[in-house]
Amino acid sequence: NIAEYAPQPQVNFRFAGFNTCILTPLNANSPLFKSGNTSNVGSSGVRFEGGFTVLAHPSGSTGPAIDLSYTQNWNIEHISYQDSLYGAAGTPGMYKQLIGLGAYCFGNRITNPIAGSGQRLGAAVIGSLNGTNATVGGIPPCTANANVIENPNFSGVIAPYVLDLSGTVGTVVDKGII
Repeated sequence: NIAEYAPQPQVNFRFAGFNTCILTPLNANSPLFKSGNTSNVGSSGVRFEGGFTVLAHPSGSTGPAIDLSYTQNWNIEHISYQDSLYGAAGTPGMYKQLIGLGAYCFGNRITNPIAGSGQRLGAAVIGSLNGTNATVGGIPPCTANANVIENPNFSGVIAPYVLDLSGTVGTVVDKGII
């Protein structure tokens, strides 16, 4: 079937800029953006431009704000992160990761991501969703390949890892402050 091999349309999301356009989920444990959830369904050619800020739900999340499982050629530009208390003292709601690199995630580009001083995350700013070689909850081992992270600024972020690239192959981190 020729339709299986036809390129998917390019989708552009244009935002007003980080700290100007602030996105927060309506419910706890909900990603803001997620592609398909099986090996046969996914998305490619999605671009986030102009920049936006992810603000964690006050009750937090056990997953990522942006789940890149089953994605190809996504381009995320100028994304920043704030926990629910904006880094103030107390127990904030926070995401496990700002961006999760999951199964069948390849050829994605993340440009100018920011997680500022005092911002808290449960695992990492950008991290593998399943860095082991075992299937966890029906999710196959992380097969995130050939992704690029350009000019990250993660100075002073509070997380077990700033970048957790376990189980990924060929991830490039270019320039930035980590």
